[in-house]
Amino acid sequence: MAKAYYDMDISSFDISGRVLDELEALGPFGHGNPRPCFRIRDAKIKKSTLVGKEKKEHLKLILEKDGAALDAIHFFHADKSVFLSGKNEFIGRLCRNDYNNMPQLIIETVKPAYRRDDLKAYRQVIKTSAARGFVEEVGCLSQQPVKEGNDKTRVNDRIEKRIAESPFGSLILFRSLPALAAVFDLPAVQYGFREDRLEIFNPKASALSPFNAIAMYGPNTRERLKDFRHVFLVGLWQDIIQDINIEGSVYLYDDEDLREKYKSDAADYYMAREALLNVFFRLKKKPAPPAFLNDAELYAHLSNRLGLKEEKLRFAIRVFTELGLIAWAKSDKIQLIINEIRQKRQLSESGTFAAFRRLLASVPDDIQQTKDNE
Repeated sequence: MAKAYYDMDISSFDISGRVLDELEALGPFGHGNPRPCFRIRDAKIKKSTLVGKEKKEHLKLILEKDGAALDAIHFFHADKSVFLSGKNEFIGRLCRNDYNNMPQLIIETVKPAYRRDDLKAYRQVIKTSAARGFVEEVGCLSQQPVKEGNDKTRVNDRIEKRIAESPFGSLILFRSLPALAAVFDLPAVQYGFREDRLEIFNPKASALSPFNAIAMYGPNTRERLKDFRHVFLVGLWQDIIQDINIEGSVYLYDDEDLREKYKSDAADYYMAREALLNVFFRLKKKPAPPAFLNDAELYAHLSNRLGLKEEKLRFAIRVFTELGLIAWAKSDKIQLIINEIRQKRQLSESGTFAAFRRLLASVPDDIQQTKDNE
């Protein structure tokens, strides 16, 4: 993240035992005589594995360059694993692996190349959680009016100032894909990537690192928020902001331009009355969904069974839940339960349905109908 120093470049992975012996002869290493540090440029990841006794917090790699391979490990940086798909730059120290007596690079710094394809892959990784976050955000739309000072220009200036001051301590949080798109549009974020002062947290990793990061709000980020001096909340947070434990400074990014991004995506989720009724009665007619380890598996199952996109299914299930038509049974697994209908319910009683209707008020009905039929 911060500027990294090294002694020399490694242009080839043809590292013999004699080279390792010569390196060891420069010891003993310690204060005043650190182990030599090397830079490897344009190395591909042949294989990556998360390792560690409990939390799988280390990233073990096999690097490849010019047909030769080199083992490497990056301690406490499993969060980078999803972004190292192409050629990257590594800085670290060579040593002999005690297990196989082969050369190994102990990585100190990785410069991920955040390419367009990597960002697409990231969106795919977070797709399920982002769909849930989007429905939750739109549901609280009327509770969070746009306020002066939370606009793109001011937030961008604050982010650039913080990440220029230090490669540590600043976190940019989002819950949905429109919010993430707004983050990537910020010049300050592009500056952070370019200067190696900002990284993207992999939600599959066990916990956040202390570096400046962009992260999706969730279980792996929630407990570490107090470790950051500056937290930028992008999007709509009114429904959960009181439950977020942040000890540092908090900044909101929410303006009319950002809300246009929500409006554009909302049509992919929204379902009109007739379409919702159709989904509900199809759920009732078929066998009850089995129990699953998480809601991602449950939604994937229902999406396949009903032939619906997950976005529309998320919207429908939340509306049904708010109306008391379905319930969730949660223990070590989760299961969807269809309730008996004892009294007539109106769609207007669902806050989510009403919020989506308000958001899409300016979207022509023929476009909404087209989206409903997709």
